[in-house]
Amino acid sequence: MEETKNTSVIVADIQFRPGQKVYYFDPRGELYKKGEGVIVETARGVEYGVIITENKEVEDITIRIQGKIVYTTIIYKKGTKADTAKNIAAKTLEKY
Repeated sequence: MEETKNTSVIVADIQFRPGQKVYYFDPRGELYKKGEGVIVETARGVEYGVIITENKEVEDITIRIQGKIVYTTIIYKKGTKADTAKNIAAKTLEKY
């Protein structure tokens, strides 16, 4: 039987819309604070998200069990004021 090695990784929790699912992302060594806007790579392309939980360490096995992938989803950069304004404008248009 193959032995599994539990390793831990650093992740940041990000949410794209209030009340929706929270995803783990690889912060690539940067420190992010709760409430900061960030630009991330997702399966749908580059998107704007908000940090829900600051950087934390989780066991790699936990990520696989929950179906969350850390190594292919990265945070590109902190969101600027322009990024935040653009996101707010886009969400306003979605309501109509």
